[in-house]
Amino acid sequence: MGKKRKTTAEQKKVKAWLAESAEGFLQRAGVGQDQRVLDFGCHSGNYTLPVARIVGKRGMVYAIDKDKQMLRELRRTAKRNGLSNIEFVHMAGDGKLPLRRGLVDMVFLYDVLHRGYLPEAAQRKQVLENIYRVLKPGGLLSFYPTHVKKYGLTVEKLLREVRKVRFKLRGEARRRLVHDGKLVRGRIFTFRS
Repeated sequence: MGKKRKTTAEQKKVKAWLAESAEGFLQRAGVGQDQRVLDFGCHSGNYTLPVARIVGKRGMVYAIDKDKQMLRELRRTAKRNGLSNIEFVHMAGDGKLPLRRGLVDMVFLYDVLHRGYLPEAAQRKQVLENIYRVLKPGGLLSFYPTHVKKYGLTVEKLLREVRKVRFKLRGEARRRLVHDGKLVRGRIFTFRS
C-alpha cells in the first residue's frame, strides 16, 4: 500500500510540473514562438505538447518516435488538447530522418542517445548527423544524456560523440525535468549546429 501511495504522489508531482513548469523549462532551453522544433524520441509527448503551445499556430513540432502506438496515443492527446501544429513521424529502422535539410530551429534529444536504443557508436553518429542535417545553421540541440552508467558509457564520451558531428557546446544547466515518469534533476547540454 505504501508503494502505491508513493507512486501516486510522484505522479501528482509530475503532472503538476508538466502543467506549471514545463513551458518555462522549454523556453529557458530556447523554444520560442513560431519556431519549428523536432522532439526526437518523443515517446508520450511530455515535451511535445508544451512545445506545441509555445511555438503557436505558426510554429510546428515534429514528434518522431519508433513506437507507432505511442505516436497514435500522442496524436489523440494532441487532438483532445486542440493542438494542430504537430506532425507525427514514425522513425524507420534505417535511422534516416524524413525531414528536409535546415528545416528546424531546435531539436530535443532527451533519453535517446544511449546504448539501450543505439548500442553502437556508428548508430549514435548516424542519428547525430541526421539531426545536424535537419537543423538550420546556428540551430540548437538540447541534449539530456541518460542511462549512462547502466550501459557502460560516460557523459564525457557522449559529449565527444556529439562534438565530432560539428556541434559546438554552448552551455550546461542542471534543471528539474520529467524522465521515466519521475521528476528528476538532470544535466541538460545545449549545442549549436
